[in-house]
Amino acid sequence: MKTKLQRFIVYSLIMTTVLFIGLMLLDLHDGEAREKLPANLIIALSVGILTPATLIFLKKSNRPPKQKDS
Repeated sequence: MKTKLQRFIVYSLIMTTVLFIGLMLLDLHDGEAREKLPANLIIALSVGILTPATLIFLKKSNRPPKQKDS
């Protein structure tokens, strides 16, 4: 569980940072990067936290069930 939590933290930090920078760069092209700062931060945080959470914690294992020795 500890490795899943560490992986979640790393993934969400990377994803949030990259998405925030990407959204700011797209808005910079329009010339309104500072006006949309709170909206970009909310979008980046929500996507950057929810996506790794579903990928890491809700992932089903593909391993076959253990067979009992008789």
